[in-house]
Amino acid sequence: EKRLVASPRSIMALIDATVKAQDAPTLASVMSLCTRNGGATAYGCCLADVQPLPATPQTRVKCPDGTTKTRQERLEEITPIPSDDRVSEVASALSAMAVAGTCELTDFVPGLESVSPAAHVILTAMLAVGLLDNCYDLLQSASNLAVQQAVDNEALKKNLKMPAKESLPFGLGTGQATGQVVRGASRLFTMDPVRDAKTEAAALFVAYSLGLPVFCFRSNSLEASVLAVENSETFLSDLGL
Repeated sequence: EKRLVASPRSIMALIDATVKAQDAPTLASVMSLCTRNGGATAYGCCLADVQPLPATPQTRVKCPDGTTKTRQERLEEITPIPSDDRVSEVASALSAMAVAGTCELTDFVPGLESVSPAAHVILTAMLAVGLLDNCYDLLQSASNLAVQQAVDNEALKKNLKMPAKESLPFGLGTGQATGQVVRGASRLFTMDPVRDAKTEAAALFVAYSLGLPVFCFRSNSLEASVLAVENSETFLSDLGL
């Protein structure tokens, strides 16, 4: 039996081809072979550190650091899950969108012409509140600049200045009134690549270090050409050419 050490790109190609089979046991066998070959030495390295779940919260088990703790004590030392108001934020955004959409429909649905003026007032009020709450600093700066350019009287300039946002009612200007709606809308219509990257990286690290067969590569023409050149050079060097 020849103990040939595969190159990293060869191992990547093997794993990529195995993933396409969509068979977890086959992928697990291939990853084990790659580990014995020396190309995936960290695969499953943390599996021995996984402790079985104690039968009761008061059962004492030995931890990896050498101490003995109960299941409850170990859970209390874990960093708490960050607070996330995803449900309420998305619900607020959907509610605001539903109200705005209903106000707009009054112009197109027959029989609702009588409530159309009131709907326009509600929609205008929603837009005004959202603009004041989230863009007050910008509006204040633009207003002050316009006053400085158009008014020469210093006393009049002071009187024409917009009030400080701390003095506005209902917390307007600070994002407290409509902040939940804005955050919910951003969750619905924008992507967070940093969060997605951290989530994918964490899932990949956990799966790889625990030996879970969920490894995947995406092949392309560049990887194929580099793999072909690398393998040809290795083959020729082994023959002394």
